[in-house]
Amino acid sequence: MSDKESLNFGIVTDCYGCKISLEDAVRRLHGIGFRDLEIPCWHFTAGREPSYLKSDLSSRLKDLRTLLSDLGMTVRQFHSTASLRAESESARAEAADWIRRTAEIAAETGARALVLHIGGRKEVCADRTDREIFEANVKTLSELADFVGNSGIRLAIENLMSDVYRQGCRISELKDLIAAVGSARIGICLDTGHANVDALNIPEAIRECGDLLCATHIQETCPGNDLHVFPFSLRRSKSTMDWFAIFRTFRETGYPFPLIGECANNAGELPLPLVDRYLEAQRLLLESVLRGEF
Repeated sequence: MSDKESLNFGIVTDCYGCKISLEDAVRRLHGIGFRDLEIPCWHFTAGREPSYLKSDLSSRLKDLRTLLSDLGMTVRQFHSTASLRAESESARAEAADWIRRTAEIAAETGARALVLHIGGRKEVCADRTDREIFEANVKTLSELADFVGNSGIRLAIENLMSDVYRQGCRISELKDLIAAVGSARIGICLDTGHANVDALNIPEAIRECGDLLCATHIQETCPGNDLHVFPFSLRRSKSTMDWFAIFRTFRETGYPFPLIGECANNAGELPLPLVDRYLEAQRLLLESVLRGEF
């Protein structure tokens, strides 16, 4: 992958909200210059019953692949709606089953990374020990790594926030899970906003991920609020995020993939042509920073 490709800024398809279809969002994003995408599974299934995910989707997926190919667009990441579960064996197994189906769909879109949240939410795991949560996550990730096999999909476990999750909020915790599974099919999705909420040094977190970093959620937050706004949206005194240092670290470490903005601060709230202008302006600004112009 060339340096120019590695500095591209992509985006989640639900940045318009889920009132317009995934396919319509892809067309609009193409029109304003985006080429690299993350598809959230909840956008793929928007307006449909949960059973839709397990129905025959071959025709839609074929049409989606054709659309993406015709427009020269790439699905870099696919975000699972289902998270890993750790509160019971039955919940763990059921979640793993949904994620397996999601992985099949992600592979059909051409995605290279499936973004996942591990299990261990505080409100449902209060009676579980840390070891039980860890072992449940290792078991599920081992099963999923075997399932994706040589499909080209890499499982990207995302850093979470400690006000909600018992584990997975530090890069070291994600690396411990990956080491316990022992599969090259598992990597890390670094969410810069989550990292900021949990007071991580983000440039250090990027370096700590190393070659395990295979997906990104680029977004700005302030302590205590997972805002999902674009970089440079907040004053430094509010967000504490040094975006020049963050982007410089991605360049210095040679991160080989487009950075994906998980930014939905206009989701469904503004006229679509206005959102088009806003998104295009943000892309141009961020790509100029990524090129080192500022």
